[in-house]
Amino acid sequence: IDLGTLGGSYSTAIGIGNSGALVGSSETAEGSGHAFLRPPAGGMIDINNNSISANSQASAVNVRQEVVGGYYALSAQGQRAFIYTNDTMKDLSDMIPSGLGWILSGAVAINDLGQIAGMGTKNGTMHSFLLNPQYGDFAPPDCDVDGSDLAVLIANASLMDLVTLAQNFGRNACQ
Repeated sequence: IDLGTLGGSYSTAIGIGNSGALVGSSETAEGSGHAFLRPPAGGMIDINNNSISANSQASAVNVRQEVVGGYYALSAQGQRAFIYTNDTMKDLSDMIPSGLGWILSGAVAINDLGQIAGMGTKNGTMHSFLLNPQYGDFAPPDCDVDGSDLAVLIANASLMDLVTLAQNFGRNACQ
């Protein structure tokens, strides 16, 4: 099945959910790379639908068609993790309690419980994270791995390994 594009010359599918929804990145007619969602019924949707990002890429989708990935934050001049839910792309760093020292730079997996695995910096040091949904926002990302472990994890693990990691953590495993 040719997924098409968002008006540009390419698209790249990166993830597929249990429902058959696909996510990835596609070039727009203006030349930007935008994250997309393609629901099981078809039709590519540009989910980079607000002004927080110039370029974005979706990595994973769950059965509720919640999408996660990374984007270039215009305001922060750097990479940030996002979640797309209720027709809106939101910065994940804005959804965790402030003052924890975290900047979430990329989300690579979301399971059907809504748990999200990814990477970011905590007080300037690279870590992986697991976010557990809690009343619409997320509990503090307490299950982190130090930067050297993250490098080993990324170098030796596939996206499916990260998804499995996220699926195997219980909702209260990090509390």
